[in-house]
Amino acid sequence: MSPVAVGPDTVVSLKIEMYDAQGALLQASSEPVAYLHGGYGGLLEAALEGKHPGESIKVQLEPEQAFGEYDANHPLAGMALRFFCTITAVRQATKEELSRREAFYRCDP
Repeated sequence: MSPVAVGPDTVVSLKIEMYDAQGALLQASSEPVAYLHGGYGGLLEAALEGKHPGESIKVQLEPEQAFGEYDANHPLAGMALRFFCTITAVRQATKEELSRREAFYRCDP
């Protein structure tokens, strides 16, 4: 059986590294984080669509695509950010996750 690809109504687990525009590492996940794919839109979701576990993506977001130009409540507002994400696992979402539109647990390989 082939692995599930990232698509609507899948739970995606990934390792994420976030860099500023100059390449300085701002944050890296020590454990994979999970999210329910589909319905959020944006460049990260679009870049992950159709990918499989083990694949990686690189995406650069301008301030207005990330945390906004001037949102004073977020420390990363006004910054262009680069994301490097590696997919660790993908699974179909449960009925409960779909009804609540959130992932309850990651999908370890």
